[in-house]
Amino acid sequence: MPAVDAITIVVRSLPTSLAFYRLMGVEAEDVLVGSYAASELGCGVRLEWTVESNPAAVSSARVRLGVRCADGDALERTYRSIVAAGHHPVSAPHDASWGARVCRVLDPDGNTVELYAPWP
Repeated sequence: MPAVDAITIVVRSLPTSLAFYRLMGVEAEDVLVGSYAASELGCGVRLEWTVESNPAAVSSARVRLGVRCADGDALERTYRSIVAAGHHPVSAPHDASWGARVCRVLDPDGNTVELYAPWP
């Protein structure tokens, strides 16, 4: 049976996107092959970035990633560092009805990244 083993984000600028995701602790391979980078996330899944030279293709590509933080304090620190680095906040940290502290930001290509920390 097929299994999802990669999540690919189509980006305009590889260095800009990698800098954004590094703010959340995601480390990509330092060796970039052309317009591609990847990070092993565990459980046989990797996060990949690929550069798309056609701006229309980038604007039509959308991904929402969930990033689990250790706790509410870690979520707050990560959110502040992302916003301080000039990235766009979508929603400030708040308590969600489904049992977690949550906030959302946009990556450099307009994809939503949801940071969350389950309540203790």
